[in-house]
Parts: sequence; structure tokens; C-alpha cells
Amino acid sequence: MGDAVKPYAVLLFATLLASGCAQPVWTSDDLSLSQLRLDKAGCATDARAADTYTGGLIGNPDMKDYFRECMVSRGYVEVSR
Repeated sequence: MGDAVKPYAVLLFATLLASGCAQPVWTSDDLSLSQLRLDKAGCATDARAADTYTGGLIGNPDMKDYFRECMVSRGYVEVSR
């Protein structure tokens, strides 16, 4: 790889890595911030317990779906930043 290409490769890798690490924003009109923290922790614990995936850079898509479904079932809506 030439010296001129290396900065672009690093930028591409950093962008891909950051996009996989973005955290969703959850909201609910009826629940407090402390309840949100408890629910996120509970859903994360449940998602990890249900996880059967063994590796990868961006995590298990099924685990993310499980977490998302858990949050929705508790009355939250995912919003974009």
C-alpha cells in the first residue's frame, strides 16, 4: 500500500469502527432517567445471557435485536441523534 493511500485506509477503518460503536438513544415520556438506566442494564444483561455468538468486530446482530426488542417491550422508543 502506497504512502498516499495509508491515511485513507486509516480513515475508512476508523469510520467503520465508529459506526459499529454508535449507541442508540432511547426515550420514554413516562419513565425517569434512573429507570432508563435500570432498564438498559436489565436488557443488556438479558441480551448477553441469550447471546450465542462467538466473535466479530461489530458484535452479534441478534444480540442487538434482542436488546432493542427488550427496550421496546419496556415502553421505550429508539430515536436518532
